[in-house]
Amino acid sequence: MMMKIMLATDFSERSDRALRRATLLAREFGASLSIIHVVDDDQPRRILDSERDVASALLRELRKTVQDVDGVSCEARVMLADPFAGIARAAQDEAPDLLVIGSHRRQTLRDVFIGTTADRTIRSVVCPVLMVNAPPVGSYGHVMLTTDLSEGAERAAKACVALGIPDKANVSFLHIYDAPATRLAMSHSV
Repeated sequence: MMMKIMLATDFSERSDRALRRATLLAREFGASLSIIHVVDDDQPRRILDSERDVASALLRELRKTVQDVDGVSCEARVMLADPFAGIARAAQDEAPDLLVIGSHRRQTLRDVFIGTTADRTIRSVVCPVLMVNAPPVGSYGHVMLTTDLSEGAERAAKACVALGIPDKANVSFLHIYDAPATRLAMSHSV
């Protein structure tokens, strides 16, 4: 069952959507929420200190709102590291049942060569990751899991069950079977 949810935020609108979803899930499952923000430590010290102080103040406000308005137990902290490495380390240290992140900002050249923070995070953490794209309007009523029938897909399905999602929403599985011979056989009718 989902007991601890971690949210990684960069204070953007994308992260606000993720915060809302994480809060809704925490309330629905009776889970606690841990919010982290990672300040990139590859900058001059005075900028680093300033960003850390601003982030700490914003996190205090978020924590208070989540606790007072949403009634969810919440912790918040700032880390100094490369954003991807900081999120991965926080997930390793806190071992959340679910990590929630916002969708990534497109930076074409950077994304091609090193991948987005979201991509690298998803590939490196051992906990399930929910990337929130749209503004949440309520609880999930239906969850669709896609599968390629691999061991990784099996682990994802088991994680879904372990989190208690089937107890709260309908779950469907989707597997698309590619039948190239069928296309060849039907090509004469086109």
